[in-house]
Amino acid sequence: MNQRVSATFSPEKKGKKKIIYHRIRRLIVIGLVSNLLLLVLYLLPFITQAIQKMKSRPFPEIRAPAEVARKEPLKKPLGELPAFKADHLPYLYAGHSYPEDSAGIPRNRDSHYAWLLSRLDLDPGSALRFGLKDEYYTVASGETVYSIAKRFGISVAQLRVINALESDKLLPRKNLKIIKVNKQAGYYGVDVSFRQNSINWKAVHADSFPVAFRFFIIKATQGKDLSDPYFERNWQEAKNTDIILGAYHLYVAGEDPVLQADNYGSLVHLDSTNFKPIVDLEYACSTCDSLPVSREQFVSGLKKFMGRMEARYGIKPVICTTAGFYNKYLKGDFDDHAYWMVSYRKEAPAGMNLFDVPEAVRHHVCMWQFSQGCKVGGIPGNAALSFLPAADLEKLKY
Repeated sequence: MNQRVSATFSPEKKGKKKIIYHRIRRLIVIGLVSNLLLLVLYLLPFITQAIQKMKSRPFPEIRAPAEVARKEPLKKPLGELPAFKADHLPYLYAGHSYPEDSAGIPRNRDSHYAWLLSRLDLDPGSALRFGLKDEYYTVASGETVYSIAKRFGISVAQLRVINALESDKLLPRKNLKIIKVNKQAGYYGVDVSFRQNSINWKAVHADSFPVAFRFFIIKATQGKDLSDPYFERNWQEAKNTDIILGAYHLYVAGEDPVLQADNYGSLVHLDSTNFKPIVDLEYACSTCDSLPVSREQFVSGLKKFMGRMEARYGIKPVICTTAGFYNKYLKGDFDDHAYWMVSYRKEAPAGMNLFDVPEAVRHHVCMWQFSQGCKVGGIPGNAALSFLPAADLEKLKY
């Protein structure tokens, strides 16, 4: 007689088997992920190299046709402007790359204002012209250099330099010297272009320490057919009480000067709240030291451009350039223009009456861009700052 024998696994054995299977699956997943990471790490240098090649490859259309490129960016509503990319508009040059001055002393608004007031304090006539007055303040418990500077509306750097402070820690009952200026010595401003991307202008206006900004200069056009895609937005949103706006054109040597003037004139409409028209004259790249045309050709074309601009606006444009470019291409031919000089050195540019000295010889430099690496609230990246002496304000206003 045969007996049926049935065998079953106990629950304990089934549980152990599940644990073993789970561990095996986990090891397989870990192995696959590890191999995938190793593969990515191995391919990363090749991927990076391929991306760099793609970025360095020129766009097929370096120059868009005039009828397309000239006004198309401004036809879009302000809310639909494209997000900025580093290679977004390779044919648009932001300007303000000056090789002969790029190794200067880095400065911000605070340090420049401190230097300015220290120079004013050395001039005996400054006390009368700017109403300088020395005061002394006794430090209270818990006060800092920043809080005291903000309280008196002066520069932190000035407070440190004048009082020879080695640190920001202040001992109570310490006496600090404070230079107060009752009459405005000058004004600070920022110039921007599409390179700054979308700017939060409310934050820019709120950035008022150690002194508030008084003017903003915005890139409008370039060459014979290009306009900055952010100009209209910046021009509208930068407006504020007591703010002076300026618009500049980046002149391209070798392109039709009449078309360049018309390009600017068709876009920029000025009134008494603006600066005069501004033309930016410089080399085509930060490593260039010459123009693609001869000096004679450049001067001839620029005179046609200036004549066309003066006929439209009834006034001579302001020239923005450097001392090196001025000496090489402009000196003797355009000395009757007001200049906005770019110099990242410690001292003010030659030909500038920085301290409003009454007996100073006739000067043609009215504004000084002293830094291009400053941080300003609301502006992504670095900003270029300029100083305009109070006495020269009316010379630049339209």
